[in-house]
Amino acid sequence: MADSTIFIVDDDDESREWFCSFVVSMQGQCEAYSSDDEFLSAYQPARSGCLVTSLDLRATGKTPLHLEVARRGWTLPVVIASMQVDVPSAVRLMSEGAAYVVEKPYVPENLRAAILFALEQDVQIRLQRFRIADLQGRFSRLTESEQAVLDLIAEGVPNKTIARRLDVAVRTIEARRRRVMEKLGVNSFARLMTTYGEFRMINAEEAHSSLLRQPRWAMKERRTG
Repeated sequence: MADSTIFIVDDDDESREWFCSFVVSMQGQCEAYSSDDEFLSAYQPARSGCLVTSLDLRATGKTPLHLEVARRGWTLPVVIASMQVDVPSAVRLMSEGAAYVVEKPYVPENLRAAILFALEQDVQIRLQRFRIADLQGRFSRLTESEQAVLDLIAEGVPNKTIARRLDVAVRTIEARRRRVMEKLGVNSFARLMTTYGEFRMINAEEAHSSLLRQPRWAMKERRTG
C-alpha cells in the first residue's frame, strides 16, 4: 500500500478532507481532486493505486469519470461513491467496469474494504500486464518456421510427421524445437506446453479485453420495521 496512491475526486471540500484523513489512518497516500477534469489532467497511467470518485446518479449530460477512465484505456480500478446507491444502479455501475460501489455517507469498514479490494485488483492487473509483456516478448522472437513447429508439437504431432508436412528433415525439426525452447526460456517439454497454453489463453483474454475486473458493491445495512 505504501507504493500506491488512493485518488479521490469529490467536489465537496469537507468530504475530500475527511477521505484523505481516513486514507492516512490506513497508512496510505492520498491525492485529492475537486473535479473530473482536474484528475484527468494530472493522472499518469503508470502510477499504481485506485480511484474513488463521488457520483451523482441523477446527473445527466456528462460522461461519468469511470467511463472516461475506461475510454482512455487506463486500468486504474475505480470505486464509485454515491448517495443514491441501490441494487439496480450498483449492478449497472459494475457492468460499466466499476471495481466497487459504496454508499455515502461513508461507512468506514465498507470504505476500507472497497479501497483494499481495489488496490489488490490493481496489483493483480499490473502483474498480469507484466506477464503478458514478458510472454509476448519471448514469443515474438520465434521465426515463422519455429512457430509452425511449435503449433504442431502442441497438437501432439510427432517429429517425423511434422518433418513430412513441412518437407524438411527430422533433424531440422529437432533443431527448431531446441531453438524454440531456448527462446522461450524453458527446459522441459512439460514447461514448453504450459508456457504455450498460457500464451494462447492470454491472447484470448486480450481479445476480449479481460483485465481481471471483479466488481463489488457495498451499502449500509438498512433497518426494517
